[in-house]
Amino acid sequence: MSIELRGSDYNFLRETKSKFDEVLTSNSHIRIVDLFSGCGGTSLGAVEAIRTKGLTATISAAVEWDKVTAECFKENFSPDTMLNTDITTLLDGRAGEQLTESERKFQDTCGHVDILLGGPPCQGHSSLNNYSRMNDPKNALYFKMARAAEVLKPEFIFIENVVGAVNDRSGVVQRTIERLQDLGYLISKGVIDCKELGLAQSRKRFILMASKGKSIPSTDSILKKYSLEPKSLSWAIGDLIGSAKSGDIFNEPSKPSKENLERINYLFESNLYDLPNEMRPPCHRDKKHSYNSIYGRLSWDKPSQTLTGGFYNMSMGRYIHPEEKRTLTAHEAARIQGFPDFFNFYPALKRTSLAQIIGNAVPPKLAFSCVMELIEND
Repeated sequence: MSIELRGSDYNFLRETKSKFDEVLTSNSHIRIVDLFSGCGGTSLGAVEAIRTKGLTATISAAVEWDKVTAECFKENFSPDTMLNTDITTLLDGRAGEQLTESERKFQDTCGHVDILLGGPPCQGHSSLNNYSRMNDPKNALYFKMARAAEVLKPEFIFIENVVGAVNDRSGVVQRTIERLQDLGYLISKGVIDCKELGLAQSRKRFILMASKGKSIPSTDSILKKYSLEPKSLSWAIGDLIGSAKSGDIFNEPSKPSKENLERINYLFESNLYDLPNEMRPPCHRDKKHSYNSIYGRLSWDKPSQTLTGGFYNMSMGRYIHPEEKRTLTAHEAARIQGFPDFFNFYPALKRTSLAQIIGNAVPPKLAFSCVMELIEND
């Protein structure tokens, strides 16, 4: 029998009350630090795993460089310390060397740490980013997770990134693994497609877990235990038909250009899900491509493609609603990512910021499944 969030992933998505007060307490069993926290998808999954185990948690510190995203995290979790800063100002020492003054201060701020979470910036690793081609300086931030382990000495570590992270030209993933092993951690790594966990989205992610215990779960064992049939888009957002409205940023779709509106109408009038090449703009039409999903329409009976911060724009992927002549709303995108209705994204007051926050987030179900098994092996 598969384990679902609060007993039912379907009901969890539609929860309107967080109930975090039941889990996030000052006198807790488990203390968490979340680096590169984003809006909190990883922390949400971890907290729900801890709840399922009948334990309580404290988020002692979270670090996020983007101000609005940090406000979003703070609004939802009220961590003991929310640091809106560049991680390199906190972890400025070199592996194996004595802690710097900044690192000692960060250590004091965090206190005892049981679980270290992190999703280092992944744009440079992504296969969608042809410009950087695995050679983005931001990729080096991945190694900061190893230095954080050296400074904070957590029992468990969970790191999420795109699959392309393992192909980084500097070998940052392997260097991180080797350093963590030098520090005495057992390592587990692998790829998990979130649709295999019952998400209504195909989203492959590279997972690295570390433990100071005597054993550590494999991604294969996690998939075996938490595997569910992929969910359809209808399962995730079918009940939101008719909810799109102007004046509410969370439920307001983008306004398409005249040309894109014609493309949307053509898809529906022709009962198509892929836009014919002749209907595409010249910059895309006249070049050989395999991106048939771009300018495409979603299907009710299939999972979504990988959702990105471009979900407001049909030129960025298959983001046209299956039934209504528009792109997705932020509410629908959040549901596809696995965020429940109680999660507060309203610190983001601009559409561009909201789209990036949701598109870059870690699906909570992914972190939930992995953290459940990490702490099970304690």
